[in-house]
Order: sequence, then structure tokens, then C-alpha cells
Amino acid sequence: MNQGKLIECPSCKTLVQFKRIDTNLKTCSCGAVVSQSALQSKIKLDSIKDPVSVIQVGTKGAWKEHEFTVLGRVQFFYEEGVFNYWTLECSDGTSKLLGEAYGIYSFLTAKNIDFQTNESLHNLKIDSGYVLWDQGPVLSLEQKNSLFSIKVEGEAFCIDSFKALLDCSFSTESGTHYTIFEGDGFQKYPYVTEYMDFDELRFENLRPFKNSSFSFGCSNCNNQIALPLYPYTQSTICNKCQHPYSAKANFRFAEQKILKNETEPYIPIGSSFNHKGISYTVVGYLSKAERSSGYKWNEFTLFHPNYGFAYLNEYNGQFTFAKEQGNHPVLIYEEFDFFKYEDAEFELYNSYESRVDSGSGVFAYNAFNNNSFFSKEYIAPPFMWIKDKDTREGVFWFKAEYYSRKQVSKALNNANIELPSSSIEIHPLKPVFKYTFLELIITTLMAVVLVLVAHLALDKGKQNKELFNQSFYFKDSTNTFSTTLDTVELTRSISNIKFDVSAPVDNTWTSVSVILTDIISGKEYSMEQGVEYYSGYDGGESWSEGSKSESGFLTGIPSGKYIVSVEGVRESFKLIPVERISVKATYDVAGSKNLIHTLIFIVILSIVLGVIRFQVEKSRWTNSPFYDSKFPTNE
Repeated sequence: MNQGKLIECPSCKTLVQFKRIDTNLKTCSCGAVVSQSALQSKIKLDSIKDPVSVIQVGTKGAWKEHEFTVLGRVQFFYEEGVFNYWTLECSDGTSKLLGEAYGIYSFLTAKNIDFQTNESLHNLKIDSGYVLWDQGPVLSLEQKNSLFSIKVEGEAFCIDSFKALLDCSFSTESGTHYTIFEGDGFQKYPYVTEYMDFDELRFENLRPFKNSSFSFGCSNCNNQIALPLYPYTQSTICNKCQHPYSAKANFRFAEQKILKNETEPYIPIGSSFNHKGISYTVVGYLSKAERSSGYKWNEFTLFHPNYGFAYLNEYNGQFTFAKEQGNHPVLIYEEFDFFKYEDAEFELYNSYESRVDSGSGVFAYNAFNNNSFFSKEYIAPPFMWIKDKDTREGVFWFKAEYYSRKQVSKALNNANIELPSSSIEIHPLKPVFKYTFLELIITTLMAVVLVLVAHLALDKGKQNKELFNQSFYFKDSTNTFSTTLDTVELTRSISNIKFDVSAPVDNTWTSVSVILTDIISGKEYSMEQGVEYYSGYDGGESWSEGSKSESGFLTGIPSGKYIVSVEGVRESFKLIPVERISVKATYDVAGSKNLIHTLIFIVILSIVLGVIRFQVEKSRWTNSPFYDSKFPTNE
């Protein structure tokens, strides 16, 4: 039912059978591109000679509920980039598009949209918000690319109205992505775009990766420069004379501004770098600097046939691993200096324009396009989002994570590579603490509540047994007394006794001692508690200090039978001495002393951790241009 047409090749006259009616381009065995539609294009069409891809015609895979087989691809060439759109034949009989390049993979599903205007997408500004259809979301235009050439492998679908063709990427703040193609007459072809990782596609029947045979001659020294990853590497540096080049829209490489100096990379081109089990190859090196501050750093371009390009950045002996992402934060309004993404809060740490001072190897995109790129870095250690913006080419998001010097050394696994040492106290992404101030406050409150609940739970099982409650009198002729009470039995393995002591003291003092003697072991446990109270007048005002009642504790008392002895003493030579002292002894009571000590410890610990974290954060932000706004001083 979906059988395509039988078309004669315009070059060799061979009949070419299309498998599907909804595809329109197919390569003939002679290398020509055949169309089964009335396709008349001003854009150059050609077949792909160097695949430079592990995906091939016949590759199978699956994503979510879609099982598919690859029929072919169209390869779109832009001024400073290239992108593949693979046509997939799904098991349910439908066809889909798989976007792929630089290690970014996306599933494209056609969507019917009634656009509000027929205005060209050419007129929209990069990184600005637009509503393109009735009751539609605000879309941020992230990339806008005009095609100058299309190459074909196998059988594929392509917009067949493309005397001119524009490829635009939009995103909403909620994380929905759209690819909108614009052809003749500003006709628009929208697709919902869903990004995924290579491993999520569960590919089978991949082909071995083979480098490109593309090369060109250096206009300065006539050295033949090989680009093994072309067309994905659009810039390079001559390894003989250090002259830089970047690709132009006519498949030619133009010489760029001469670099300032020559610097040999301390990680050699061709070295392996193992990131979480993925073995990348170092293919490029750039020495970069911020235009305003002059801060310098080194950037190593990494490549893997399946996972595309990644970057190892080093500043002052501290490292980050970064990779471009299809799913990323969307900031429609530039004034945001923080955002929340994937349950983490990212803060604006740096913003800058950069330049390239020296380098070697090959690079994705145009590495020397220094004048139009503006970068912003948002951190939430150990991660960082980097937003690179070019008002003409688009917005590119890279997710970076912290790498210690030890981790980098292990990933390189080469004892001959000497990594630079660091003089930075705290790297912006170094994960010193895994909690925020808010999390510390919440944790402290939870700990306090937990301690209080545990205290109440333990109190419910207390005996609160009264051992004795009586008054002891002093004889008129003496200021001391001593007596022995009945034997008491304590049943808890370890517990306490609370003594409430009171006396009618008035400008005097008295004290009592209680001694418990274990009948079997003879071990003694004693407690002494005084009571004093003073009052009077001074300057016409009354004053008082002390109390007529106090409490004392005996703790850590084991079970057993005990003889109780009570001894008392009062102040001598008083006209009206204290005549008695009362003592109430209660066994196995709820004590607040340990509770208070525990709560005080929790609070002090939280304060100390908060202060330490504050000092660490101040050190982390030392080199940020936003340091003063984050840590304002009162002047």
C-alpha cells in the first residue's frame, strides 16, 4: 500500500524503486540523487561519499513504543554546521525522522499547526520569545540555519518545497521542543522534537566507524590538511604553520585571523579519555581567554563515534567535562540570573566573550568565530550549564560537571601526561557540601522535631515512682542532722532519681545530701543540693536572689536494693535559723537536661556548618564578576 514509484535515474537511466510513497529522495547506484516528486531545487543535491557515521541503511532500533528500521538520510549543510535527518520506517507502518549530529539525537513527529502569520521565520531574532499559533505557548527561537547544500544516503524524505529552506529550532519554558522547516512562500513544516541519548535508541546493525577522506591544502605553507571527522569539524589549525581555517558555504575552507602564539597541548592529540566507561579521543586543543578579564583556560575537544563531541576544560589546574545537550533549560527572558532545572537551583556565575590564542587539531563548528559569541555560566555544584549565544547562528547549551585532577589522570590513564597543578582554593564546581542553606535549616528543624518526639515517646514509659517525701528538722542545739530511711528497691537496669528540695530560708542557706548505698556491692551514689534565698532594699528598691526550692538529680543508677541516708546542714550563728528542710525523691523521671543539651548541640552544629558553608561559598565565588552582588558589603 505504501509502495513507492519506479523512477528512472536522470544520470544513468537505471530504474530506481522507491520503497515508500512518503519518501522523495533516493541515491542511485551510480551516485546520482533520484526524486519521486516534482522536486525542483536551487539547493545543490548530491550523494554522501564518506558516511562518517555508525548509523547506516538497515540499522534497526527502538525508542519508547517505536521500533524502526533506517531507510536513509538527508544531510543538511549550513554555513557553520551540518545535521542529519534519518528517515525511519516504523513497525506500525508509519515513518518518522531521527535528527542526529555531534552526538545529539532527536525523534521528530510531524504536527498539524495553523500558524497565525505567514511572516518568514527569517525575521525572528535568536533567543527571543514568540507565539506562532493561536493559544500556543511562548517559543524561544534557539537556532536558525539556512541550507546551501543537501546530501543524500539511501532513501529519505525531505521537504520538497525548497528553492530555499530554513531549519529552525524552538523551545518552550516547560521543555517542549519544536523543529520548524520553512520552504518556498514561507510555507512552514512543524515537528515536535524529543531528545534522547544514544543508548536509549537501542541500535542494532551499526556499521564500523570510518574517518572521512576529506582534505585541503594550506594556502600559507601548502601543507595538506586532513579533516578525518568532516563534515562535523568545520574548523582546524594547520599542524605545520599554525594557520587557522574554517568552513564556508561553498565547501571551501577560508583562512582565519592568525593566532597570537603557539602552545603545545599537555594532553597530546590522539590521547584517550575515559568518561564513565565511554572512551573518547582527543581531537583538538584550544588555548582560550576571556576578552574582558583576561582569564585563560585550555579546552580539549573529545570525540566518540556514538556519543559525538565533548569538551574537557581546564582552568588553573581544575577541570570540567562538558557536552552539548538537546534537553536543556529554556530562558526566554535574559534578565534571569538563576533558574531551577532537574531539582537543582543554578545561579549565574560568569558571563563573558572569549578569544582563541592558540591551538591544534580539529573542532566542531567554527572555533574562531570569536566576535559574535557570548557565554553565560550557571552553577549548582558539581554541575554547570553553559549558554553560548550567537545572535546570528543560535543558542547552544552545554552541561558541565566537575572533574578532579585525580579523576582526569585516571581517565587519561597515561603516566607520561603531566597535568598542571592548581592554586585555586575552591573550584566553582567542586562539591564541598551536598546541602544548601535551606536544606540545612530544614534538616535542623527536622532533627529538633525528631528529638522532641523521641523524648516524649521515652517519657511515656517512665515509672515516676515516689520513693519518699518528708521533712527533716534541725535540733535547736545543732546545725546538722543525719538519718537513715527505709530500704528502697530500684527495678530499672539504669535510671535516675529526681530530688525536689525546699526550705523556709530567709537571708540564709541550707543544704542536704542524699546517699544511696547498694546493699550487695556497698557502692554509694550521692547527691548534694543547697537552697539559699536573700532579699532586702537598696536605694528604696527591693531586691532578691536565690530560691526557696531547688532540684537535683542522681543519674546512671543501676537496679538493686539501696539503703537511703539523708544528711543536712544549715548556716551557723543565725538569730532565726532554718528549722527544717523538705525532700521529695521520685524514681525514673523524665529529664529535660539531656534534651536541652541535645537541642543545643544540634543548633550549634547547624550554625557551625552554616558558617563553614558560607565561607566556602565566598571562596567559590571569588573569581566571579557577580561576587559583590552575591556577598554585598555594608559600606
